[in-house]
Amino acid sequence: MTFMTYMNKMKHISILLLILIVFFSGCMNTNTKDIEPGLEDTSQEDVENVLENISSRYPDYNIIIISIDTLRADHLGTYGYDRNTSPTIDSIAKEGIVFENTFAVVGETWPSLTSTLTSLYPVSTNVRTNGQILNDSFITLPEILKEHNYSSMAFLSNFCKAGNYGFDNKSCGRDGKITKDTLKWLDKNYDNKFFLWVHYLKPHQPYNPPEKYASLFVDSNYTGNYTADEPTFGFITKNRINLTDSDLNYIISLYDGDIRYADDQVKEVYQKLETLGLLDNSIIIITSDHGEDLYQHNYFFLHSCSIYDSSLHIPLIIRLPDKSVINKRVENVVSNVDIAPTLLELANISPPPFFEGTSLVPLIFSSDNSWEDIALSERGRNIQVSIQSIRTPKWRYVYNPKNLHPICMRNNTGGVTGKHYYPIEEEELYNIAQDPDETTNVVSQYPEVASSLREELLRRYKPNKLLNETGAPIEADEETKEELRALGYVV
Repeated sequence: MTFMTYMNKMKHISILLLILIVFFSGCMNTNTKDIEPGLEDTSQEDVENVLENISSRYPDYNIIIISIDTLRADHLGTYGYDRNTSPTIDSIAKEGIVFENTFAVVGETWPSLTSTLTSLYPVSTNVRTNGQILNDSFITLPEILKEHNYSSMAFLSNFCKAGNYGFDNKSCGRDGKITKDTLKWLDKNYDNKFFLWVHYLKPHQPYNPPEKYASLFVDSNYTGNYTADEPTFGFITKNRINLTDSDLNYIISLYDGDIRYADDQVKEVYQKLETLGLLDNSIIIITSDHGEDLYQHNYFFLHSCSIYDSSLHIPLIIRLPDKSVINKRVENVVSNVDIAPTLLELANISPPPFFEGTSLVPLIFSSDNSWEDIALSERGRNIQVSIQSIRTPKWRYVYNPKNLHPICMRNNTGGVTGKHYYPIEEEELYNIAQDPDETTNVVSQYPEVASSLREELLRRYKPNKLLNETGAPIEADEETKEELRALGYVV
């Protein structure tokens, strides 16, 4: 029996695991202030005193994750966007905690959501790209919660064929359908202790919001003939088309309309939670799997090729049931691998020692200046063929030693063959404070910074040593692959 299988079957986490958690959390949280100097340390005793008071605040509370596919953080009002794309999400943010610098582990849905549900990086799960299914030897968040008498349900508009991930049940459909199904499910299960996950597809391409949403932001005088779908994006990228401001604004306006549509879906679910009295006994998280390049790099739209903030910076908003912390903004750099351990700690459940994420609870209830402020991301099919990246508050470093150039669209929809489709240099370094759009590679100007970040990246980004038998991922069947192709994914 593997360690993972044992964890799946055991009913209670032992004292031994608690000791391991303390030990390995210390090992995995090596201080990196030599790379990124920060503020003076907060007293650890002060932090521990705060955490002790909330250690059992939310046991047996419901846990709800609402994730929105392809949602850039910076296109939400609560993250500073000037269009009214997200009135519901913005209002929820005022009742909770906004993490301003959350980054996905990869710009693809399947591996990113896998990391959210396992607190493991793709290098450990072996789910590196869409169409690879997590081996069932891994323990997942819903499986851990099940051991503590949580029922679980997933309503998905994407990720439907990626496996069960330990949920008791799941239901798939378009965004409108999963909203209706979620409302019906809540009516029947509101008095149970549950873990609910709702994942919306919009604003994933094609950007085609219903007219009432498209007209919110599109210039009525636009006379161009572009559409916002994969064939068009492939044509633009392949031919390095210089879009006019009007053309680009039109495409982005459709994307924003899709966000507003998704926000209204969230509104319906949130209103139902309020009606049923579930806001008072539920921890709610709003997040995404990845963002979206909108022509910032290499004439590219979409996300799977990108290793930059445009496709990796995602929203993360946490609303606590007692609203003990409201309207708080956390600037620290965090990752979506941190979501699962955070939820478990809030629910007073000890996480497994092999989790690679770190609980955000200290950042929620205090200001823990010992936080590492590092996020790791990748792009590739395996550890030998991958592009890796490390993000700190000041820098993004990209490491591409094999000079890989991803190809992200199919040839029959305007894609292109050849290594320079999405060119990424062997090393890239961006000064985020001075260049937030990551347009100027300054690796030659700061060789010592690049060297230090490369060393830290290579030290960290390795398969988890606590997982003795991870197993290869299961490849999706041909029908699933065809569905992924229809979404613009390459398998």
